[in-house]
Amino acid sequence: MSLFKRDRVLVPIDFSESCFYALEEAMKEMDSGEKVHILHVLRPLNPGDPGMIWHTVDNETRRRHVEKVFYKRYPDPEYKKAPFNVVVGKPARKIIDYAKKNQIELIIIPSHAHQGLNRFALGSVAERVVRQAPCPVLVLRD
Repeated sequence: MSLFKRDRVLVPIDFSESCFYALEEAMKEMDSGEKVHILHVLRPLNPGDPGMIWHTVDNETRRRHVEKVFYKRYPDPEYKKAPFNVVVGKPARKIIDYAKKNQIELIIIPSHAHQGLNRFALGSVAERVVRQAPCPVLVLRD
């Protein structure tokens, strides 16, 4: 019996190597790429960012860039079958909302294990997801 016997698994990615490891392992375990949902959350743009001031960057441009970079790394057709979404907002909140909306049965998320001041300043997305997720969460440590 496999731990991954689920129909809808969510793997949030932030383009770190640990996220890519989690995604690759999930894709190996699932019998179809269509069952693995991939989510990237962009933080909201700051009105003071140069791209915002000069009107050269917007959320749609950022989304397209993320998709381009993702599919460049994963050109395999199996990854193209997987639902891939890019949203803008607070990462933990968007991951939880996506899981609820899409009836996700398991979330696989790496923990970057920030400690001390970094943890205080950045918080832990994985910790917030574990506390508020509507389904089981598998946390992979670095």
